[in-house]
Amino acid sequence: MNKTIENWIKTIVLVITIIACNFGVYGQNNSVVISDVDDAIDYVLKENPDLETYQLNQRKSIQEYKNQKLSLLPNISGNFGSMYTIELQTSALPGQIVGQEGTVNVKIGAPYTYNTGLTLSWDAINPQKIIQTKLSKLNNDIEFAQTEAYRQKLIEQTVLYYYAIVITQESISNHKKNLAIADSIVIITEDRHNQGINDVSSVNLSKISANNIKQTILNNQMILNQYVIQLKILMGLMIADDLQISESLEKKTVSFADSADLNSDKNLEVYNLQLQYSEQDIKTKQAAYYPILSANAYYGYLQLKDDFGVSFDNNAWAPYSYVGLNLSIPIFTGNTNKGNVEVARIKHQINEQNLETEVQKSNLNDAQLIADYKNSLEQLNISQESYQLFKQNVDLAFERYSEGIIGIDSYYIVFEDYLKMENNYLNSISSVYTYYSTILSRQQ
Repeated sequence: MNKTIENWIKTIVLVITIIACNFGVYGQNNSVVISDVDDAIDYVLKENPDLETYQLNQRKSIQEYKNQKLSLLPNISGNFGSMYTIELQTSALPGQIVGQEGTVNVKIGAPYTYNTGLTLSWDAINPQKIIQTKLSKLNNDIEFAQTEAYRQKLIEQTVLYYYAIVITQESISNHKKNLAIADSIVIITEDRHNQGINDVSSVNLSKISANNIKQTILNNQMILNQYVIQLKILMGLMIADDLQISESLEKKTVSFADSADLNSDKNLEVYNLQLQYSEQDIKTKQAAYYPILSANAYYGYLQLKDDFGVSFDNNAWAPYSYVGLNLSIPIFTGNTNKGNVEVARIKHQINEQNLETEVQKSNLNDAQLIADYKNSLEQLNISQESYQLFKQNVDLAFERYSEGIIGIDSYYIVFEDYLKMENNYLNSISSVYTYYSTILSRQQ
């Protein structure tokens, strides 16, 4: 083979290999392994896209507050201007000025004028701007409170879906063990049927039981996939990313003496700040009746010649400066201001009612939450004890059936009761974690 062609082929193969390797590195999906609920919470709080949006809005409101405070400072601007007067103003002056009798019409000024300087303007007293600055600060506080309220909700959802995944995984694992037992029963019944000991109904019954467990496993797998997708959404993961929960199911208990162990619902702070905002908004609308005192000053030079002088000598440019105060007093603005004040007062009343209602609801819900959580713990302890007893019974029944002491019908009565108790036990755990997710989010 020609050496040149051979080298080209080696180069092409090398390039293709590098591209394939890079595609394998950069094109692979993420794999996230979560070891416990705290790990899940930390990941969600770091990567959740909606929480990031809340944080960006908070940063925006901080900058808006800074901008509002800066608006209270004086404004200084530099300027350069020119003007060509098409027709100069004519004024009647005493003729004595030009050595004539009577009055003389004289055109005053120059066709071309130029000016340059610095202008300072400042609202020395402007009640509306001052109160608007306070409103901007309150709006910043509201954005922060809303972020914290969403963070609380995010933790609650994370804990809820996390333990739902753990419990469902445990359920699937248990039912796979149950399926292994059911399959062994199928083998035993088929062997006994072949030996003429059992009739075909026993074989059918064992197969039906195994199929029911298989169907339960498939249903649980569908539910597990839904929980995983929901947790992926909270984590900001893609659908193709691999999420694994490595923690096994454990019964966790937390003691709460009363509702004081719960931190205040962060949503209440939002309502409280909205009430303060509406109160300041009333003052803003009322400030439309107040006078505004503004100051302005100018320091610069004015061109006195027709041509553009650049020497800045006394013959070309003359100093031109002034200072001034302006007091603006609103006298009549129709009923607009009065209507705005009335609307602001109604909004304030609405926010008062909303805060009072939400505080009352929160207190009632907190008391109910603690009571339901304690009740669910008691139910869990009972169902766990019963579950262990049923587990012993089904193991004993399996041994008796294998030894031919009891029939298949008697065994399946015990086995079906065991499956129901196992399901009841997992439901009890799920109920505990439903309340626990809210409690944990209120302790962060």
